[in-house]
Amino acid sequence: MNSPRKHSLIAFFLFVASAILAQQPLFIPEELPPPQALECGKPEERPEVIRYLHEVVRNMPVERNTGTTCVPLKIHIVRQSNGTGGISLTDVNRAIANLNYYFFEAGTPMEFYLCDPIQYIDNSAWYDFDPMEEAALCDPNDVNNAMNLYFVDQICVMAGNNCNIAGYAYFPFNSIQSTRSVLRNDQMVLYANGTFVHELGHNFSLEHTHTGTEDGPNDPDAERVVRTPPDANCTTRSDNLCDTDADPRYDPANFNLATCTYTGNQTDDQGNVYTPPVDNIMSYYPDQCGGIFTAGQLTQLGQGLSTRQGHTAYTLDCPAATVSNPSGLTATVSNNYTIQLNWTDNANNETGYLIERSTTSASAGFRALKFGGTGPDATTFEDKNLLANTDYWYRVKASNDDCNDYSNVVQINSGRLYCIPLVQSNNCTQNNGVGIGIGRFTIDDGSNTLLDNDNDACNGPLSVYSSTHTAAVTAGATYNYTIELLSSNGGTTGSYSPQNYAIWMDANQDGDFDDAGELLVQSNLNPCEGIVLTGTFTVPAGSQAGTTTLRVRTRSCANGVVSSPCAYYSFGEAEDYGLNVSVAQPVSWLSFAARQKEEAVELSWATATEVNAAYFAVERSRDGYSFEEIGRRQAAGYSLSRQDYDYFDSTPPAGLLYYRLRQVDEDGQYTYSPVRVVHFVPEYAVLRAYPNPSDGTLTFELPVGVQGLWFALYDARGSLLRRAVLPERKGHLSGLLPGVYLLQVQTTGREYVQKVVVY
Repeated sequence: MNSPRKHSLIAFFLFVASAILAQQPLFIPEELPPPQALECGKPEERPEVIRYLHEVVRNMPVERNTGTTCVPLKIHIVRQSNGTGGISLTDVNRAIANLNYYFFEAGTPMEFYLCDPIQYIDNSAWYDFDPMEEAALCDPNDVNNAMNLYFVDQICVMAGNNCNIAGYAYFPFNSIQSTRSVLRNDQMVLYANGTFVHELGHNFSLEHTHTGTEDGPNDPDAERVVRTPPDANCTTRSDNLCDTDADPRYDPANFNLATCTYTGNQTDDQGNVYTPPVDNIMSYYPDQCGGIFTAGQLTQLGQGLSTRQGHTAYTLDCPAATVSNPSGLTATVSNNYTIQLNWTDNANNETGYLIERSTTSASAGFRALKFGGTGPDATTFEDKNLLANTDYWYRVKASNDDCNDYSNVVQINSGRLYCIPLVQSNNCTQNNGVGIGIGRFTIDDGSNTLLDNDNDACNGPLSVYSSTHTAAVTAGATYNYTIELLSSNGGTTGSYSPQNYAIWMDANQDGDFDDAGELLVQSNLNPCEGIVLTGTFTVPAGSQAGTTTLRVRTRSCANGVVSSPCAYYSFGEAEDYGLNVSVAQPVSWLSFAARQKEEAVELSWATATEVNAAYFAVERSRDGYSFEEIGRRQAAGYSLSRQDYDYFDSTPPAGLLYYRLRQVDEDGQYTYSPVRVVHFVPEYAVLRAYPNPSDGTLTFELPVGVQGLWFALYDARGSLLRRAVLPERKGHLSGLLPGVYLLQVQTTGREYVQKVVVY
């Protein structure tokens, strides 16, 4: 049995000096220093709670439901004594939407709803809260049939001092206190993967990825870097997970925030340099570096839920309110940048609305939208987190209604959609009387002016001229451009603000500027001067024919180069223009489809004609943005009749998968198909060992379609006990003495590991 994990009380009261979590606003102005970093205030748990976590919760079997388990949240909002302040219901619902998004993939999928009514607690002393006040605040206000969430303005180590705690929560235990989270208002919706999801992760049994390891490589609970026996200890140390790398804990001195990379050289007790999980929700690494739960953590979330469902000190059965569903839900594409939802509010008792979206069908595949929540009485919502040319289905529900009670479903195709750049200033705030933006933009082919927009204005972070200013261009051809910066005289004389700039083109018409070759021009002026900026750009030879978008963006030279078409800048402007691209099309598409077929994903497509077509590269993505090639099919080359193709992705990972085809010509030019989405649910995704815990006899089983090579059994110290050939999917063990074991099964190209407990 492991020694109790250390959630150091000293660390709890001194964490302000460490400035660990770095939960900063979504976009930090370059001229302004970042705000003080905040961190999780997870308190030291009692030894019996830690033993319970590792001996009971971690051995709880998890059965994945066909649907979701509805979990009630009791919201307690602390305000000033005069009733002012407190988190808004809009932010509460946006935070709940983020929670539903991430807990959807838990071992037992969870969906949260609000236990009526919202409780308001008007007490200025608790508004700026310190943990010593927890009993006074929570004991009389906790409910015994839901998770209790308290929202306060500040959380301080002691009254009025060191107010640097973002939130804290308790592990599962058979006590009302274990249902509590205390959360700081201004940390709830900075990032979808931020404080709120982190703290509820604790509530459902997740530990920090740096547990134990943060206390040095020689700590009894420190985790080693190596992940395979006999030297690995990842199944019995830190968070008991081998798919969260050993973590010495975030230190800004050993981290590059610009690239989200660990730069330290700290080592474990074997001298191996750490490669910590900088993108894990349960780490302390900055939220802007992304946030995920691993497969092992998702299983542990399910164990946490199963444990709580068996407790007797409280229940999770708070009844939902009866709320009239919204009706008349409609969806429209707004200016190629957002999808606008509108509905009729038929209720007068809703606490807000939650928006869910599917890319599968009107009856399956729905999942909460990140930040997809509104306050009460809302009738509209804008979805900006979109893929181009994708079919979407939407539905809306009240957050305090039954979690499976919805509005009508509406379907829409997104078409081509582009990101909206963000800047600190509104309307290109003047710098010494001169706007930082674009006054005029032209394109010519050396003989003729193809586009000329002399707007001499500053219209905010993005001006869209694609419907009024479009240039006809040819793939592979080169053109001249001119950018005139805004000036005090409204022309090419007078004072101006020096600016760098970049030009992008959506060459494959997929609704972004992120693909290889789509950055056409990027300046790095030295010296940074010139009110008239000129140069040339070449339309990528592989551009898709038709109308697409050219983006021109500037920023103050003092802040560096223009490296992103979308990211936050302090000052600058972007302008979008239309391009009508001519190119010889090598392939005429008829269809492209993707679907799960048993333990694989089947892709099928057809072409009507092909001219000089070399091959089709099959590409897959986990997030819809970063694609990798997983296979190829030879094209017919030249054909005037229908050609049918298929490809089987035989090793797809579980979850949402995005597929597209890159059709490559004989000369290397290429075009992309539309994106297709599959929610892949394997019959078994892991090695199963059952019964677990056992009395000394158990069966272990590989996923369907996986053939074993050999298996090995290790004790808790990593000593090899048994090793044998495994010619089948299944194996059996018997005669095991009480203890904790590690079962390792090797297959062709993959290794499976499972902890086994014998009582």
